[in-house]
Order: sequence, then structure tokens, then C-alpha cells
Amino acid sequence: MDEPAAAGPAGNGPDELTVSVIIPSYNRREQLLRTLSPLVRDPGAHEIVVVNDGGTDGSLEAVRALAA
Repeated sequence: MDEPAAAGPAGNGPDELTVSVIIPSYNRREQLLRTLSPLVRDPGAHEIVVVNDGGTDGSLEAVRALAA
């Protein structure tokens, strides 16, 4: 019996592997930046989602600056 082919996200061919990284954050600016730095330098196609839970340590501004 043939198994069905795996379906990926719409628009992605078999050579276009995508990875989504979800990072929760609350007042951990320095740890967050250490985590994000290698991810943003990775040339692979990926999506990074940072969930800032209302922290007051400047994480939001730091992430915005890194994304710019």
C-alpha cells in the first residue's frame, strides 16, 4: 500500500525547508539576544516569533533593533 506524500506549507517545494522558532520572553533581554543572534545569521529560510510577555527590561526594543 502506498503511503501519502507528506504535505508541507503552501508554496514550499521539497527543497525549501522552513523552520519556525517560537521564543517566549519575560525580562530576559541578554539571554534572548544570545539566543537570537545565531538564528538571525542563519541563511536558511525560517521564521522567528518572539512572544514578549510584557517585560520591562528593554527586550522588545532590542528585538526590534535586531530585526531592522
